[in-house]
Amino acid sequence: MTDGSFPKAAEPVLVVGMGLIGGSIALGLRNAGVTEIWGADLPVGLAAVDEPKLFSRTFVAEPSALADAAKAAKLVVLATPLPVIEGQLEWFRESACVTDCGSAKLTICGRAADLELSRFCGGHPMAGKERGGFEYASSELFRGRTWFLCPTETTDLESVETVRQLALCLGAQPTIVEPAAHDRGVALTSHANQLVASAMVKLAGRERRRFAGPGFTDATRVGGGPEAMWSGVLSRNATEVASALGELEHELATVRESLARGDIEPALELLAEARRLKRW
Repeated sequence: MTDGSFPKAAEPVLVVGMGLIGGSIALGLRNAGVTEIWGADLPVGLAAVDEPKLFSRTFVAEPSALADAAKAAKLVVLATPLPVIEGQLEWFRESACVTDCGSAKLTICGRAADLELSRFCGGHPMAGKERGGFEYASSELFRGRTWFLCPTETTDLESVETVRQLALCLGAQPTIVEPAAHDRGVALTSHANQLVASAMVKLAGRERRRFAGPGFTDATRVGGGPEAMWSGVLSRNATEVASALGELEHELATVRESLARGDIEPALELLAEARRLKRW
């Protein structure tokens, strides 16, 4: 098996959820030469797909149809919201390999372990856009991005390898990490970041927004994410996000208190340290 190519033995691939992530996975698989791609979603989701030849078969995402399709598919990719993924997992007990794209991993991997899904390997591609939906999907969305793989204690090695090959063929960089470490990390870099950007947008409002330049636009790009999606993420990673926000508050409190006294040195030290760290 060569890196960057998807094994023919892992076809057909069933992608459940035709939004930004699921749509981008399907488009990327097609560009990688995968010929058997199946798609599943609610009727409104299927209707939004404007690539009529993208899928060789489509299914309405209801239990019996998905369970039957999953028995024949060699890889199932769940690209639905977190609470939906948790409910769907039990439909895929007989699947050859299952992965997901949820941005919090502990609850999903715990659910898979409870169901004794030895062929489940959790996943999270670190890619996205400000807007969701198939209309914004792109075959290049994952290129150069980290794709976290979070196997459970019972995940078999063949399933981990299949999901690794999925990430590679889409141009991503697969990285294995424990679910708890994943959730702790993304709590700061993704989940708290969403709240901080949204708070800045809220504080700017209509009056101060007129003073905004490119820097403000860059800093708040992700602000105002859809509540329907973020409710599932935040409820499942609430403790880690609260901890991350506490760290951020502590860091900024030192700067705020110093500036209030007219002392700019802590602020300059923060800028210098951030500049040094950005050289990763």
